[in-house]
Amino acid sequence: MTEDSGPFIPHELRPDVGEPSDAPVPGAGAQPEEVARLAREAMAPERRERLGMDPPGGEIEWGATIVPSPDITTQELDGELLILDLASSHYYSLNDIGTMMWGLLCEGATLEAVADTICERYDAPQARVRGDVASLVRDLERKGLISLRAPSPRSQQT
Repeated sequence: MTEDSGPFIPHELRPDVGEPSDAPVPGAGAQPEEVARLAREAMAPERRERLGMDPPGGEIEWGATIVPSPDITTQELDGELLILDLASSHYYSLNDIGTMMWGLLCEGATLEAVADTICERYDAPQARVRGDVASLVRDLERKGLISLRAPSPRSQQT
């Protein structure tokens, strides 16, 4: 038997026990998308953000571009991108698809254009790709490696 190293379920993943909710409950035949939507609506915004479900500051604007932090340096090595945060001395790595996303974003592509490129190149479902792009951007923003630049009014008029 090993010594107890802490709780089985990490604190941030434990359910909150609080007052009963008036939130609607999905029916037995509910689709996964409906269950996810109802769960998102029932959760407190702070918890959704902490769990990575919502980016800081709200929903992602798909017409946005990124601005890399001036405190980072990058190096591609064997198809992976290494990102060194000079301010914190932490480094991060992106796999080959993350590296491709980073390259497109740094060239000024919008989040939507990056998602579209990946969908076309890998014949992947748009909902899945958008989720992956949003997740990467949220993580990079949360770690202070990028900031998002809202689309200009001119670029929204098409």
